[in-house]
Amino acid sequence: MATRFRASLLGILLLAGIGLQGLVQPQTPSAPTAPTVLNENFDSFAGALADGWFIVNASEPINSDTTDHDRWKQGRSNGYNMNAHSGANNSFAGSSWQASNINGNAIVSNWLLTPPLVLENGKTVSFWTRSLGCISDPDRLDIRYSLAGTSTNVASGNNTGNFSNLIGQINPNQETGHDPDGSNGYPCDDWAQFTYTISGVSQPTVGRIGFRHYIVDTSDNGQYIGIDDFSYSGNVSGGDTPTPITNTPTPSNTATITPTPTNTTTATVTNTPTNTATNTPTNTRTPTGTPPTNTPTHTPTITPTNTPTNTPTRTPTNTPTHTPSVTPIPVFKVFMAPIQKDA
Repeated sequence: MATRFRASLLGILLLAGIGLQGLVQPQTPSAPTAPTVLNENFDSFAGALADGWFIVNASEPINSDTTDHDRWKQGRSNGYNMNAHSGANNSFAGSSWQASNINGNAIVSNWLLTPPLVLENGKTVSFWTRSLGCISDPDRLDIRYSLAGTSTNVASGNNTGNFSNLIGQINPNQETGHDPDGSNGYPCDDWAQFTYTISGVSQPTVGRIGFRHYIVDTSDNGQYIGIDDFSYSGNVSGGDTPTPITNTPTPSNTATITPTPTNTTTATVTNTPTNTATNTPTNTRTPTGTPPTNTPTHTPTITPTNTPTNTPTRTPTNTPTHTPSVTPIPVFKVFMAPIQKDA
């Protein structure tokens, strides 16, 4: 019974080990599903929107008086005569201060978001931009990114929603004048190229890049800006060769069950009985005329001694050995013999 139980238990453990190995397998992480490169010249702004670009006017308050200025649009479609960097004169994306109202407390927060992309460290964001607000009414542009997949949550006003990661700013202090590097003004006499490198991303992640036309106090600031010839790639020149994404699977811990033989105690039982029977009949004849006395003396002395000796022997096998050695106990019969009287 013990042998059968141990064999069954061993079988269960082996099956459990096989089952766990089948269930706990190293999982290969899925590669992010989104483009790793993107180029857009905005020849058709409607076509760009159809390809996944997204616009959000999160200004406070939003200008609801006209549809000409309340969002990013095809270049020159809102009355500003600024030619594109390349292509047709209107081949760029444009944003106006009139996304909000003229107010000292008004905030322009007008967003142009890329389609979802695989964002990773070392990738570059490159584009051309310019403004019309050189002498007065300076503009500002934020370049941000989100790692929240396809999310378009930009909050409103001064808030940025999921786009809290800042890549760069052009004219961060809203200063007047032409500055081709965007530090103390906005490039407004001509187009200028800006290139930024993605950093701070722990692993390739799907997200979006966001351009935010950001003006505080529209009574004194903000005019009109354009973006042209956008490129997201793995090199500064904006080539079309994507950087390969390599996902190295991290093996999960695989449970391995190794049966360990159980030390089985083998009991050897030795029964050594000692039986001693002593029959001593004594007949005494008295010749004095006194009737003989028949005095049988029956003195059986049986001293059985069963001394089992258990000698445990640890044998590292799974086969118990039971070797009993029993010596039969002799059976003695005692007969009463009659004694004849003398005539």
